Amino acid sequence: MQKASALHRSCRGCAAPRRGHITRHARILHGLAVGRFIRQFDSHQMMDHPVPDKDPYLPCDDTARTLAAHLLHSARHAALAVTDTATLTPHISRVALLCTQAGAVFSLMSTLSAHTAALLQNPACAFMVGDPGPKGDPLTHPRLMVQATACPIARIDPAHLGLRSMWLQHHPKTKLYIDFADFRFVRLNPTAAVLNAGFGRAYRMAPADLLP
Repeated sequence: MQKASALHRSCRGCAAPRRGHITRHARILHGLAVGRFIRQFDSHQMMDHPVPDKDPYLPCDDTARTLAAHLLHSARHAALAVTDTATLTPHISRVALLCTQAGAVFSLMSTLSAHTAALLQNPACAFMVGDPGPKGDPLTHPRLMVQATACPIARIDPAHLGLRSMWLQHHPKTKLYIDFADFRFVRLNPTAAVLNAGFGRAYRMAPADLLP
């Protein structure tokens, strides 16, 4: 309060009442002190108490594998991330998805789309499955991010007809365009995955962890 009084006396021409003036300057001094304390505390924490190098991922277990398999096999679509061919920056599209009983992942893509052109130039990609529920924080709902390598399947490939039949069972409305000349099946071969089952429940997963 003595510092606030001295500050008041040094401020000539101030028409504010003495008590209110002292209160205002006291708040300024308090704010400066708090700011200085926070800067000193942050500096002390960074130099003397660094953040522990702790792995935020839990060991993968059967519960995580079961949840990942459920997310993957129940997904009818996914957010697909590729590298844009023109800008070399991330590009995201929504694509239809199919996971077979054997654990193979496929999508039906048009060669006219930007994401297909990107995959033909750089097959490295990633996709995410797992929709949030109608209520609550969407970040509390489980989701699975899979890093993969894209492998286009030619129409003359012997696997095409069988895959076409399986695809139509899961996506019957695509019968309208599945046979268009620009559409191809693309297999997404997982290389790694991360399962986020909610706050504090993240798991790194290998391709084998995604298999039935």
